[in-house]
Amino acid sequence: MRGLNIEKSVSRLDGFLSGIASYSGNIRDYSAYAFIAPLKNERSCESAIKDHFSWLPDLDFSDIQVLQHGLRDLEVEIRPFLVRDFRYGNAEEANKLQNYFSFRIMDDIYAAINGYKLNQVIKLVATPTPQSSDSVFFCICLETDVIAIQFNNDINFIKALRIGTLILQA
Repeated sequence: MRGLNIEKSVSRLDGFLSGIASYSGNIRDYSAYAFIAPLKNERSCESAIKDHFSWLPDLDFSDIQVLQHGLRDLEVEIRPFLVRDFRYGNAEEANKLQNYFSFRIMDDIYAAINGYKLNQVIKLVATPTPQSSDSVFFCICLETDVIAIQFNNDINFIKALRIGTLILQA
């Protein structure tokens, strides 16, 4: 059974990521989430993510990368996803925000995993379709759970909704 601390920390992180994403591009161009997916029967984090998105049976990953230095690499890898198409300043200011936000996110992650054994950190790039969001998942693999951070570029998905070409799966 997972502890309340991990639930609270990941919930706080989810809200923080959502707020950051709303400052990138137009209000619905990008989205970001954090959630916990259980590792069932010692399966892979890819399986845990696919189970979490069971309504997307075609979800597949085109790139799977183990971050060799774990959380240290994660802090750097998430930066480009934090401030995209920034409209409120120059590149230097955007870079400073990316550094600050990644530091804050890592604080929440460390609070969430306190007392848990970290196995590995994995980056998963979902195989996009022309009508779907481009999604990247960073998976913090613990013994029984995966803390997933999901970054989406929703521009193609929103465009498909607007022109009515989105095909919904039954």
